[in-house]
Amino acid sequence: MHRHPASTALAAVALVLAAATSTVPHATAARTTSVPVLVIGDSITYYAAPALHERRPRWIVDADRAREVGTLPWRISVDLVRYGVPRHVVIALGTNESAGWRRADYSAALSMLPRSSEVFFVTTYRDPAVFGQWRADIQERYSSWMRAIARDRADVRLINWRRDVLADPSLLVDGVHASHPAGIQRWVDLVEATVAHDCPCKGTPLL
Repeated sequence: MHRHPASTALAAVALVLAAATSTVPHATAARTTSVPVLVIGDSITYYAAPALHERRPRWIVDADRAREVGTLPWRISVDLVRYGVPRHVVIALGTNESAGWRRADYSAALSMLPRSSEVFFVTTYRDPAVFGQWRADIQERYSSWMRAIARDRADVRLINWRRDVLADPSLLVDGVHASHPAGIQRWVDLVEATVAHDCPCKGTPLL
């Protein structure tokens, strides 16, 4: 029976996670409240990380340049072992597409997190004048899947970066990355304000 590549990857990640937790004694049990916010992202997050850490030094940022959306299940598995269960997870992956990635793959990745973790999707954008309409369409499609998942799940919310850059293209330096300092500042403001405002546990320290 043929299996979708992403489904096979998720199964492999589950095995790796099981093996990793067995070699790190009480990894999850010992770290269930240590991380207020985990941010998983690509180069946009990578370049914004210093400014974000100035504001929120206890937030964990797992970001790298050129990171594709297909790495999301792997990053979740690694971060759960390394940091424990976060109260809030910001997923800023999708700017770099992966072949065959589907809405179901976003949902499957979220299923790796406990329902106690609130999830925030950062919507994505590429300027069609710079990257071509086909790549811009992929970003629109990924963002529409994020919106649909957020509508279906009470524990998933949106950080609408796409809306902001469409309204103000000067926030981007090259059609995709946030400009410095204005774009990076807006990205950090948007992420921080949305997580703080939509947090269901008001009064819980996010620093």
